Amino acid sequence: MIDVQGWPWLPDKCPPDKYFIDYMKEKEISPSKTILHVGTGLHHRVGIDCCAMGHKVIGMTVSREEVISRVFRVDTSDYQVIYANINNFDRHMLPDLDIITLFHYGEMESDFGAVDPETLYYLRHQLTDEGYMFFYNRSAAWDRAKPAVEYMAEKGWLNYQETYEELEVYRKS
Repeated sequence: MIDVQGWPWLPDKCPPDKYFIDYMKEKEISPSKTILHVGTGLHHRVGIDCCAMGHKVIGMTVSREEVISRVFRVDTSDYQVIYANINNFDRHMLPDLDIITLFHYGEMESDFGAVDPETLYYLRHQLTDEGYMFFYNRSAAWDRAKPAVEYMAEKGWLNYQETYEELEVYRKS
């Protein structure tokens, strides 16, 4: 196994991926959902576990090491990882999505740009009519991301569904 730098599996320190996997199992989300998971981690747990549940997952990361580690950790064509920044990615290149995870949206702002409701608005257009967006309310950038999410809800573009553990679950409206 190759040793590369990046985000290892540390659910006790950074639990949103674990919460999301638990949510998918507990809610018994029917198979065949298409998921965009932003921030794969070297562990690729969301991709591995959700594909095992019958879903297709697109991982997006700004870590070259995470792109490379996918080759060593995952052996399914239902999980693909792309190297891209969600803030300036052409959403037209994405398929229709059932679920988008944005657990760390707005983090590393100096590198990747400020939180912008327009990014969420455009991503919302990739969601199917029953699509979901997930956010992590203990993210280092939640204080910046939360107003953008609330703006989307105030405009009627997203509907708050629930808080699951420390995940904020919204649905396309």
